[in-house]
Amino acid sequence: AEAIRTGDIVVDQESGKKANELFPGRYPAKPVAQGKTREQVKTELAEAVRTGQMPLVSTY
Repeated sequence: AEAIRTGDIVVDQESGKKANELFPGRYPAKPVAQGKTREQVKTELAEAVRTGQMPLVSTY
């Protein structure tokens, strides 16, 4: 029932497209996953290098 409500079912066997791809206006928009900020990624990298989880590699 959820797949029908959201259009997440294949309706065009030839192309393999789902109903929500062919008729996006008829179905609720999918939530967009929020990514990390550049600063968060840089902080995580610095922590991984500091703890030895990610060795610092020279690119000479």
